[in-house]
Parts: sequence; C-alpha cells; structure tokens
Amino acid sequence: MHKFATCFSVIFLLLSIAMLFSVLYFNMPQLLSGNKIVLFVFLNSIMLVGVGLFFIGFKERILLYLDNYRREKQI
Repeated sequence: MHKFATCFSVIFLLLSIAMLFSVLYFNMPQLLSGNKIVLFVFLNSIMLVGVGLFFIGFKERILLYLDNYRREKQI
C-alpha cells in the first residue's frame, strides 16, 4: 500500500507539472491576452500540482487513516 501511494503521488505530480509547463509553453500569448479557457486550464493545472504536493507531503498521515479505516471495517 505504501509503495502504491508513493508511486501514485509521484506520477500524479509529474503529470500535473507536465500539464502546467505545456500550458505555459504552447499557450503563453493566449494566456497573456486573457483567454478565459486558457486561464481556466492554467489555474486547473496549478491546483493539480498543489494536490500532488499535498499527497506527497501528507502521504504518511493519509496511509495511517486508510489503515485505521481498514482495521475498523474488519471489526
């Protein structure tokens, strides 16, 4: 479980960062002009990076909660 959570966190964060850089690289003129769709995708990718960092930062606590939930479910 710990290995899968770590792999998920790292893959999620890498994909989110790749999406952020692709939005910045391919759509910079539209981003600066204020295109609402591009701004939405840019903010969405920033939030995804934040969620990935959250998963990496609080991985141990999340795994502890999941283990406790599994133990209570068995009782």
